[in-house]
Amino acid sequence: MFENGLFSVTVNILGFNDPFVPNLVDLTGFSNVSSIRIYNVTDPAGLGWDNFQFDVATNPVSTPEPTSTLSLLALGTLGTASTLKRKLKSSKLTEKETTKVS
Repeated sequence: MFENGLFSVTVNILGFNDPFVPNLVDLTGFSNVSSIRIYNVTDPAGLGWDNFQFDVATNPVSTPEPTSTLSLLALGTLGTASTLKRKLKSSKLTEKETTKVS
């Protein structure tokens, strides 16, 4: 059932007219709950609740944007190229020194 473009669910609780027999309703199976409305209470024992919690969903975990991923990849490539260039330059210097000594 939809109300104002939103999915709406009604849970009817039929009481036993006994204040010592609780009627428990488990709402953990529902997600994205935006409100809970309690109305038309006709039980002579009245209405009460214990440990009532209403938690707002946390923000979803953000995913890095493709540009961020590409930037990190480019930075890693530049770092690798710089390291290889330094090692190559170091090995050429060692080779020249060996040639001069001989």
